[in-house]
Amino acid sequence: MEKIKLEVIDWEHTCDDGCCYSWGTDVKINGEKVVVKGDDNYIGDILASVLEHLGYEVDLTGTYS
Repeated sequence: MEKIKLEVIDWEHTCDDGCCYSWGTDVKINGEKVVVKGDDNYIGDILASVLEHLGYEVDLTGTYS
């Protein structure tokens, strides 16, 4: 089985004046950034995007809050 390098990087950003705040998670496979479809803070979207990047067809179901 082929070994892959998986990087998961949490990030956050606050505007200079402090009026806005955002956060998310970047995912890289073998150094290549995976484009996360949907809400990049939702684990289901992250997992589906990783699997699609690896060539799988994904039917994502479920809920989160």
